[in-house]
Amino acid sequence: MKISDLAKKTQLPISTIRFYERRGLLSSDYFTRDKNGYRNYDSSAVQQLKFISLLLSNGFSITELLKINEKFGDSRTIEENIQLLEGKLMETKAKQKELAETEKILNQMLSNKKQQLHK
Repeated sequence: MKISDLAKKTQLPISTIRFYERRGLLSSDYFTRDKNGYRNYDSSAVQQLKFISLLLSNGFSITELLKINEKFGDSRTIEENIQLLEGKLMETKAKQKELAETEKILNQMLSNKKQQLHK
């Protein structure tokens, strides 16, 4: 698929897709080039871009994503990736706990306001 089709399917601007390519988040594994040099993306590019967007929207930096995406490296790199992922998992769990507490408080406030309305 062309980059414009990829942009529509992922709801990302073309400039963002190209930025991710330049930064190495969307490698040439996800596309081939035709005789005119245009990129033809495969369906896995859609999933990769959605995954990138999800992680970025949940607090990962591009540098962190690049570390996770590294395909080659020594065991130290793998250990660093494990530490990074474990840290992000802990952050995510902490955010979930905070959100659950916020939801509880909001529900209590809503219930109180509804009771006031019916008095």
